[in-house]
Amino acid sequence: MSTLELKTKFHALIDEIENEKQLQMYYEILSDENSDYGKLWMQLSEFQQQELITISNETTNKDLWVTNDEVFKAYKKWL
Repeated sequence: MSTLELKTKFHALIDEIENEKQLQMYYEILSDENSDYGKLWMQLSEFQQQELITISNETTNKDLWVTNDEVFKAYKKWL
């Protein structure tokens, strides 16, 4: 993937994020590569970084949340 393609995809990801705390977290990670978070982030593959971004987006979307009762009901036979 070219630098231009990466930048375009990165900008698109940023544009999709509405959560201010999440944006702040990503900014801090990427703005300071010398921080522990920045060093860790830079060690991740592009796929791993994308997965973490996706997970973070999903955890802030309350429409995707499941109650404890729903989980217990779904997995009752294993509990």
